[in-house]
Amino acid sequence: MAYNQIIDITNVEVGYVNGPITLAQAKAFCRAENTSASQDALFNIWIMASRAKVEQYCGLSLIPRNIVAVLQAPQGMMELPMGPVTSVPVFVDSENVAQTITLIGLGYPSIKHAVGYTKVSYTAGFAECPELLKQAILMQVCYYWENRGDEQMQGWASGVVSICQKFKRSF
Repeated sequence: MAYNQIIDITNVEVGYVNGPITLAQAKAFCRAENTSASQDALFNIWIMASRAKVEQYCGLSLIPRNIVAVLQAPQGMMELPMGPVTSVPVFVDSENVAQTITLIGLGYPSIKHAVGYTKVSYTAGFAECPELLKQAILMQVCYYWENRGDEQMQGWASGVVSICQKFKRSF
């Protein structure tokens, strides 16, 4: 039996530099007023890492980005990989010939019928990131701030997963 699968995906951010959280917001949340330039650079890394971690867990794009994905959906009913979708998806086959593919759903559309190979291009992401997800990013940044230098920094800040579960998509 053939399964629906994402063969390849690329995305290009079109909105923010670091995301919906600024350096000043992150430092204020962590109560890190007097930081050096090197610590500020770490904060910027933590902001991007926290946003990416939340996005990956939820299956969402928290910032606007252009998505190009190569898919196979032999069973049909396959959701597009990142959402919310904010433009009309354009589908082409392996010869770059336009395909007419039926989608169902609005913000998180699914390919309704079986498709062998298709390449889809669309724009996805929140124009304004939900406040709860901003809070989750800030909490994760603070976790990194408080645990810097610790060897096991792969974990989640307390409460972040419970916030993210409210937004998690299941594929």
